[in-house]
Amino acid sequence: MGTEGVGGHMEHKGTVRLETDRLILRRFVVEDVQAAYRNWTSDDRTTEFLRWPTHRSVDVTDGILRHWVAEYARPDFYQWVIEPRDVGEAIGTISSVGMNEKAGAVEIGYCIGSPWWGRGYVTEAMAARGFRVYGVVDGQRTEIDPRTIDWSSLNRDRFPYFIRQDAGDSNALGRIKFVMPNNDDIFMHDT
Repeated sequence: MGTEGVGGHMEHKGTVRLETDRLILRRFVVEDVQAAYRNWTSDDRTTEFLRWPTHRSVDVTDGILRHWVAEYARPDFYQWVIEPRDVGEAIGTISSVGMNEKAGAVEIGYCIGSPWWGRGYVTEAMAARGFRVYGVVDGQRTEIDPRTIDWSSLNRDRFPYFIRQDAGDSNALGRIKFVMPNNDDIFMHDT
């Protein structure tokens, strides 16, 4: 997943606060450690398909959160808390897990506690960042409503979609996208 561009310049903005009707996407603070441990890092169901093991101690979660808080000093560090307004605490995270500056591409990863699966929170968080989902229908690239996708049936080897981020203040490639009709999805941007 990610944003694509030509030229490889990304104007990093860091982890900026975003809000939707139901969610607050914000930076972690060390006070989030208990909620993170309780809501997802200690949950075997949540961590089953992740790259890291279930935390068996709150101290492990504390060390990671402190590292993330320190990393916010870097403008190219992207790690948001997913906090539903009606819950009032962190239930997961959405972040950049890979970045290719030359291609202008960012890989997005997320983790959300199993009690909150299937409620559309990750889809809403992605939309808040300006991401759109496209599929190929009758040979044409068509925007797909992400709420209609069975995300649990997909994996790295079976992902028949394209995800693109709108131009704007939250896009590292800039506010303006100059589209030139071509078959290679080549465009220019204002950074």
